[in-house]
Amino acid sequence: MNKSSTTEIRERFDNDVERFANLDTGQVATIDAKISLELITEAAKRIVPNAKSILDVGCGAGNYSLMMLSKLPALNCTLVDLSGKMLEKAVERVSEETSGKVSAFQGDIRDVFLPEASFDIILAGAVLHHLREDEDWERTFTKLFALLKPGGCLMISDLITQDTEVLNDYTWERYGDYLEGIGGKEYREKVLAYVAKEDSPRSMNYQLDLMKEVGFSKVEILHKNMCFGAFGGIKAKEVTETQKVDAANTKIILDFLNEIGIQTKAQSLGNTVLPGIEINKGVLLYDPKNLLYPGDLLHQAGHIALMTEDERETIVGDVKEYRSPGQDNEMAVMLWSYAALKHLNLKPEVVFHPVGYKGDADMLIASYEHGEYKGLPLLVWMGLCESSEFPKMSKWIRD
Repeated sequence: MNKSSTTEIRERFDNDVERFANLDTGQVATIDAKISLELITEAAKRIVPNAKSILDVGCGAGNYSLMMLSKLPALNCTLVDLSGKMLEKAVERVSEETSGKVSAFQGDIRDVFLPEASFDIILAGAVLHHLREDEDWERTFTKLFALLKPGGCLMISDLITQDTEVLNDYTWERYGDYLEGIGGKEYREKVLAYVAKEDSPRSMNYQLDLMKEVGFSKVEILHKNMCFGAFGGIKAKEVTETQKVDAANTKIILDFLNEIGIQTKAQSLGNTVLPGIEINKGVLLYDPKNLLYPGDLLHQAGHIALMTEDERETIVGDVKEYRSPGQDNEMAVMLWSYAALKHLNLKPEVVFHPVGYKGDADMLIASYEHGEYKGLPLLVWMGLCESSEFPKMSKWIRD
């Protein structure tokens, strides 16, 4: 049997917009349609909780995008579909639910030009089963992988086959029984004839293997019931050289702080004086996801190190809120962190980065490197070092 052409598929969907816009009428023949829709969108939200953009492939009337928006509002939504009438309906419905940008492209996803690494989430609901040859599947999965940002995910809900012939025959027999239970023998024959004419699904195993082949670092099965499944793949987050160095420096600093007796604890933090860091009664809290500069750990640790015992038991958050103007020991704290840098053989720029210190980071580095230690008398008075031996410290924490 000759399969339906792209034109024939488009024409059929053009004539069935309102039915497919309603999950209760448009997905009757799809087993567990609502369950799969919930699973792939919830999974996408959990994989990319800070997503900003989605691509809905074969968007139809927009059901998948709408469910995604119910979980992650204000997304920028890019909608692609063969049917112009379906696309119009999707744009109308999606635009009402998001304050983000809505873009629409009529055409085959294989032919539509979209910039690579542009989407956090790609949804493909009941669409990929229209692909025909191996080359079509490989080309499409390769393109979808390229369109994802690092850390993004592709989530699929679709018609599938089984790799083992006897099991494939069995599942389709069961599916036929399901259809007959809904609408009788005539409905069963109508749907199965339509599937034979228009669809060319592949097994879940085939698609998961293809995901791995084109580059997805992880693949997941969310649901499977007879000849329908929900599954997806995750694109690995890229680790830059800067991130690798930052991670190494963070470990060095945390090990040092724990060694000298400044307790550290990783936990989620909200808005803080320095991103991802907060002082809490002598403990240095840090949020690995929001920590921007490892050296900020040393700076804030310097505040803890120079506190009195009473201050360590009471100060939470910004030290300045507990001190009189100009009494926050900032110069001594910076000098303490410089001494720690030297002790750890880290570059001064680790702490004195361009974003901090009111633009004076380079000036501070230059002065310290030339032996100009403003704030040193306070460190000596606290019994932490000798003037003649600095930056060598006698001890790191004030009694």
